[in-house]
Amino acid sequence: MIRRPRYDYDLLVLGSGAAGSTAALVAARADKKVGLIEADTFGGGAPNWGDIPVKTLLGVAQLYNRIQRGHQFGLDTSRVDFDYPAIQHWKNTVVERTGAGDNEHYYNQQGIDTFYGKGVLRDQHTVTIGDHEVTAGHILIATGAHVTQPAIAGIETIDWLTPRTALKLSRPPRSLLIIGATTTAIELAHFFATFGSTVSVAEQSSRILPTEDEEVSEAVSSLLQRDQPLSVLTQTTIRSLMRGPSGNVIVQYIRGGIERTMEVERVLVATKPEPTIDIGLDNAEVTYSPDDGIEVNQFFQTNVRHIYAAGHVLGNDVPTHTVLSEGRLTAHNILHPKSQMTLDYELVPRATFIYPEVASVGFNEDDCIKRDLKINKVLVPLGMIARSNTSDFREGFVKLISDKQGVLLGGTIVAPRASELIQEVTLAIKHDLTAEQLAELPHVFLTWSEAVRTAASKLSRKERDLFCS
Repeated sequence: MIRRPRYDYDLLVLGSGAAGSTAALVAARADKKVGLIEADTFGGGAPNWGDIPVKTLLGVAQLYNRIQRGHQFGLDTSRVDFDYPAIQHWKNTVVERTGAGDNEHYYNQQGIDTFYGKGVLRDQHTVTIGDHEVTAGHILIATGAHVTQPAIAGIETIDWLTPRTALKLSRPPRSLLIIGATTTAIELAHFFATFGSTVSVAEQSSRILPTEDEEVSEAVSSLLQRDQPLSVLTQTTIRSLMRGPSGNVIVQYIRGGIERTMEVERVLVATKPEPTIDIGLDNAEVTYSPDDGIEVNQFFQTNVRHIYAAGHVLGNDVPTHTVLSEGRLTAHNILHPKSQMTLDYELVPRATFIYPEVASVGFNEDDCIKRDLKINKVLVPLGMIARSNTSDFREGFVKLISDKQGVLLGGTIVAPRASELIQEVTLAIKHDLTAEQLAELPHVFLTWSEAVRTAASKLSRKERDLFCS
């Protein structure tokens, strides 16, 4: 008598975004039977309406910005203009080229069964997709997060934008209010302002990019508002939104205890997304919080041993490369339960793709304060290196933090190509290098990386102790 498999799949994944698709592919390549369920668009946000299209548009914005400044180098830029539909076409071309967006067939080619529809847990081993029902030995929940309508009076009466729908606009709005100052919000603010939109960013906290060092918030805020039609409104609460007689949106808000009014063409909500958890978690007795997402241990395992969760469904506002790492590690832990691995989040760099870029890794000063660490620190302006003169770009800096023995703990870079420069600092922190060791490494002359070497050199020679206080 032939015994039938106990379950339909070794691994069933809910959500085909960065975490889910990565885990599914790793398991399939390990000859496991894998099912992948997607309720929206295969590939999830990153290739379809997130990183790839957004960074493509930001690349165009950076190029346009640099061309506009070409007169400084003797170039005639008096006739520089842009074709917004053509920019959108380029963005769509790039998304197509990646092949990762909305490509269900790709997963099928990898031996993965795909299901289109909303997956709902019926019990701890069973998931329903419409009228269909499948079972699995292991389940990974990677349903991501979504933008929700904020509690603002009148918002239901206007056609408000999300970061996803904003990418589909046929032209830049004449004026735009962005609610929230997340990384995505700042990137979109920079993009639309570059192409002529008068942009206001409203944030309830005292500064933008609050997870970065205070110097970063100050520098970015200053740079954004200096060269673009962009205003940063911190400590601001939006009270109400209503459609005005002209068709524009009348915005009532409070800033500094004073009630104010502005009128804008469009409103974009770019606050932190909420985890997508309406998938029958109670049926499977999986522990979660409506606000903070699914609870997992360091191995991405829920309170139900064979059910895992990864990505933005955990309630963390982390970049795509972090989510990819979570997906890979989750698959490893399912496949190799006796050698499970964890993710060191302090070694995952962060980046904001405006111009100049912002990137950081490891501890910032606030982290050091919380841990009561004694540190040395140094901040080196970009103007100290030769590349700043040849490029005529002096704004920005490199900041490094070490412990009292000189071992590097963290780094922050505000500079062109900061997202690439930060990898050197990441590697140094991972391998417990000292500032002196980093400074001894020759760096190519006339590159931005010399700023990293200069900062490391100055940090290694510091004589006075600086404390996190």
